Amino acid sequence: MRIDKLTPEMREVLQFVSDFARCVQVRKMYPPEHPFIGESAKRALTSATNAFEVSSSISLGVSPSAFYIMDEELKKPPPICRDLANLMRRVGLDTITVHKGVDEGQIASFATELAELDAKVLRGGGVSVDPDDVARRYPHIEVNAFKWTRVTTKETKILQKVKEKAEELGEDEMKVVDYLLRLGESGLTDALTDDLPSKALVGLLEASPDRVSEVVRQAVLKAGLEEEEGVVYEIREGAITLPHKVAQAIFDKIALALVEGEKAASTEVENAFYSILKGLPPSVLKTLFGSEVTTASQEHATELLKSLSRRVRTKILINELLKEYSDAEMEQVVRKVVTFGAEMAEIAELLSQELGRLASEESRERALRRLMSVVRREVEGRITPRYRALVVEPDANTVAIYKAAFYEHSCRVKVVTDSEAALRELHQNGYDIVALELKLKGAVTGHEFLNHLRKKDVPVIIGTEVEGFKNDFEVATYKHKRFLVKPLTIEDVGAAVEELLEGRKRDDVEAVAGS
Repeated sequence: MRIDKLTPEMREVLQFVSDFARCVQVRKMYPPEHPFIGESAKRALTSATNAFEVSSSISLGVSPSAFYIMDEELKKPPPICRDLANLMRRVGLDTITVHKGVDEGQIASFATELAELDAKVLRGGGVSVDPDDVARRYPHIEVNAFKWTRVTTKETKILQKVKEKAEELGEDEMKVVDYLLRLGESGLTDALTDDLPSKALVGLLEASPDRVSEVVRQAVLKAGLEEEEGVVYEIREGAITLPHKVAQAIFDKIALALVEGEKAASTEVENAFYSILKGLPPSVLKTLFGSEVTTASQEHATELLKSLSRRVRTKILINELLKEYSDAEMEQVVRKVVTFGAEMAEIAELLSQELGRLASEESRERALRRLMSVVRREVEGRITPRYRALVVEPDANTVAIYKAAFYEHSCRVKVVTDSEAALRELHQNGYDIVALELKLKGAVTGHEFLNHLRKKDVPVIIGTEVEGFKNDFEVATYKHKRFLVKPLTIEDVGAAVEELLEGRKRDDVEAVAGS
């Protein structure tokens, strides 16, 4: 249920849960003598008193992907509640139940205990919570008394449908599940152009290219295209005739999903497109490539890839250039770069047309000099890196994204996977920017390493799966930072790198001007 749909009574319950979450959070951020510590427990007790007028027991709980209060799954809970939910998952708590009669001391002590348990987990230690021990020490608080199992009305209907179809066919229920999935395949058409997760799409393509072909066929036909119309892609002819750019949108989505799914080389993406095209009927191939095309070839897959948006193809090219190739493979890569070069020639042609509209030769020369100055500076900056970047990240996929973004911004990159190696690098070599996962193995936690960075005032990108880290004291008070939640994208990391490096340059200029 969304927050705006909660009844007034449930809002009282949510208020208590939020105040209790804040009670835990301040104990992670401030020393025991800080006035916020006592105030937060008093506030939580006040809201608990109001909530107990609704029910004598208040329950909150988590599943791997959901947060509950009482009997309701809360859609998009407040950030403070999301932080508490993440903490509960880290320390192994499914539920917390607070009963009427709880006092300020129990709330304060239990909140302190949760904060300490979480700190231990974040340092790499193991924790376990004994429900019986909690019950002995806190008479009005229970933990892990039960688990929520989410079964919606829709899921109940689906399970019933599976059972009925199995009885009708005399088949095993798992076979019927597969059968029903095939029946529902047409529903993927809309999902494909909206928000079908990339991993799901890549998995579907690898498992069954013919099913993706069917999705493409349905989408093209759904758009109401004429068989003989043919495709005019934006890069080749400067326009696209398909209603709502449906074909381009679909193949963009597939290409991006493949690249993000680590199908890095364009050859692999072309082969995937070829698998899809082979499954399309002649009528759709005519629509896509013109009336003379009835059978798909590898060349059509190449043409399709060349016709995709610059953003998709640039991602593929960057991934290609970051890979290590043999001499034979490198020849193929060079051919791809030449293909991209042809588009650069088209851009140059457009530029020359625009320059031709300038009134005087002097104006054209000035515009060209400025353009070449920018190009020279950018190219030279990429040949000789201007910055040093340290990546502290154990996950290889995330490292690849960081590398691509840093290389784009003229950075030499050093990668380490644990906190001890990161500290050695930091002390031995100077770095202009750091990318950091807070959840690290080793004697030094990511939060502690962040404090070492603070002393050197190094800009930092914090990339982590734990969104709740954003409100931790060490993170919230760090001046030059960008906080990103995994999974990361090259675009997001690139924007963060640019913002932090530009910000540092401005600070340096202001410091010189003020001295």
